[in-house]
Amino acid sequence: MRSRARILLAVVGLLMALGCSMAPTPVGPTITPFVPGGTAAPTDVSTVPPSAPAPTLAPVATDVPVVPTAACAGDLAAVVEAGLPAGAYNDVGVLPLVVPPGWQPLWAAFSVGMRPFDPIRSHFLAIYTCDAGTWRELARIDLDDVSPPDMDPATPDFIAEGSVTQVSIDPSRIWLAIDGGVGAHGGTFQLLSFDAGMALRGHVSGIGASPGVGSVSDVNGDGVNDVVLDQSDAYVFCYACGVRKIHFRVFYWDDPNQRILEARIDYFYMGQPQPMRDVVNPAVAMANAGLWKDALVKITEARDLAPSYPECNIHALNWNYALIKLHADAMAADAATGIYPLLSRVFYGDYAAAVDLMRPYGPAQVFDPAGPLIAGTVAEGYVDVLSDQVVQSADAALAVKPDLAEAYLMRGWARYLVDPASPQARADVHQAAALRPGDAFFAQCAAHLP
Repeated sequence: MRSRARILLAVVGLLMALGCSMAPTPVGPTITPFVPGGTAAPTDVSTVPPSAPAPTLAPVATDVPVVPTAACAGDLAAVVEAGLPAGAYNDVGVLPLVVPPGWQPLWAAFSVGMRPFDPIRSHFLAIYTCDAGTWRELARIDLDDVSPPDMDPATPDFIAEGSVTQVSIDPSRIWLAIDGGVGAHGGTFQLLSFDAGMALRGHVSGIGASPGVGSVSDVNGDGVNDVVLDQSDAYVFCYACGVRKIHFRVFYWDDPNQRILEARIDYFYMGQPQPMRDVVNPAVAMANAGLWKDALVKITEARDLAPSYPECNIHALNWNYALIKLHADAMAADAATGIYPLLSRVFYGDYAAAVDLMRPYGPAQVFDPAGPLIAGTVAEGYVDVLSDQVVQSADAALAVKPDLAEAYLMRGWARYLVDPASPQARADVHQAAALRPGDAFFAQCAAHLP
């Protein structure tokens, strides 16, 4: 039965891989493997209810993390499979766990393959120990039921044997990252923990248009791993078009309160040194406006200034810097190598670089909806979407930098593409030329739209 199930699983995996062949490459950090060590922390108080109570976990006298090697009666995968409804899942995966000091050896067992749909069943994950030669289940949880209430529910349809990975966050408990598949080419991510109180629960969940939704890495450089959810919009034009609007959500371990919190780009308010506020707050405003390139320059200036003001909120400053850099670096890479760099540069907030892509052409070609900036590119057939994206981005940028000539030109161009009679398009282009009086290209564009 198990060999036949593995063959079926391989076929399903191949079909899913073929279905995802047009998927964009995931952007962002990669999962960091578990590294044992560190100091024990208090018990978890996460918002998601734990699984059903289980017997007390018997400690093992040891001063070093334990990697399970103990023999137990029967293969764990076979034991777990025997307790499942016939044909419920393709297979059962087993992951030996590195446990904190003082714990007995543990294993994770989880369902593998496509979930059954008639009747529909959730994938599951369980924690086992070998007790007096017998496998004993300590906790089990359905993966449809682990999403925190303030996060997108992640309900994986497909789990591969390598989908469950042990990662390192807080060393007093076991952390498991689960990458799943959903629908035709979507992905899910879930972060679970198992603590000394035998609670198996979810902390982070997310769903995305492609696999590789979540990753674990030290984003802010404090020595503790964080969780990154790639929530980028893969449907700017169409999924297979490959144009993405990059966006990440980042979660960190709040050790004093034993919980996971979301990191945010935030302003400095009253109580912070005024010189720091004068630098941090413009950087935050730029980031919120999509001016990521300028925001990174400004927040780096704030970080360099911080040693002169030790009383400022270093925790908030470091997260502002880390989140802005995370987005700016990913967007800079996409602007340089993306499939449609004109729009990628707008998303990055580098309007000057976007305009530079127009300069090799004459104004008649630039403002032609069938011209070289559109024809033969992934934007062909999506001119209205392109226009909306550029106008929305430029509106936000100009609210923060009202003298940004290149943003006016891009907005005027985008408006003209969908409505050549638009007086707003002409006003934008003429405003751009007025702000760059010595730029011949701007003057030619204004002359083309009298």
